[in-house]
Amino acid sequence: MLQFWWKLKRHLTWKTSEIRDLLITILAVAFIFAYDDKQPVFHFNYWLFNFFKHILIVGLGVLIYDLGHKVSSIFMNLTSEYRMWSVGLIIGVIITILSKGKIYLILPGGIIFHHWTVMRLGHFRYGLNYFTTGLLAAMGPVFLLLFATFFKTIALFGLSTDLFNRITFIFLYFAIFAMLPFPRHDGAHLYFANRNWYVIFLFFLIGYIFLYKLHFYSLIFAALIGLVVWLIYYITFEESAWTFG
Repeated sequence: MLQFWWKLKRHLTWKTSEIRDLLITILAVAFIFAYDDKQPVFHFNYWLFNFFKHILIVGLGVLIYDLGHKVSSIFMNLTSEYRMWSVGLIIGVIITILSKGKIYLILPGGIIFHHWTVMRLGHFRYGLNYFTTGLLAAMGPVFLLLFATFFKTIALFGLSTDLFNRITFIFLYFAIFAMLPFPRHDGAHLYFANRNWYVIFLFFLIGYIFLYKLHFYSLIFAALIGLVVWLIYYITFEESAWTFG
């Protein structure tokens, strides 16, 4: 554990290109969520304040999301680098403007993993492999889910309910879109690593959001939903797909 903390202290860093991509992602996603300020009459000062508030919320979410990747990657003696998906962000902004802020399409980008040669020597299959990078990619959405649960718990105690409910909503929304198997997204890493784990993780998130809408907050039941959907998927597709003759 001491070695892990030493590695974090020394290697938890961001490249200049990463910081640029993260800032652009934060601004674009904040614009998408803040475009419709839910006010009957448009007031520029209020809209600007609302936009700034969403920059802070999305900024916190993106930081947690990226830390999930970086911390778990360093633990596995790999390094991760965030790359935005420019086309996805532009599409999301255009859809927001055309729908007048009624549709949130979040296509931020994802992670590129690098082999940390010295620290990986002696490990089983010490090079990069699909399964490891797939699970590490899922850690970003998982971190967002855990923090969304934490902020929702605060809201349940009546502390700044509207603010923490909004943070929870944005974190969950970002996490579910990050798990879609689009270019550079975390979902693409996990989908090509292992379809079974992809189904479990994806429907774990969907299950939590479904329960959230019903005002029932449980990670355990969300995990059960993911496992049940995976079992149905496995029996109806995977088992027959691998049956020969």
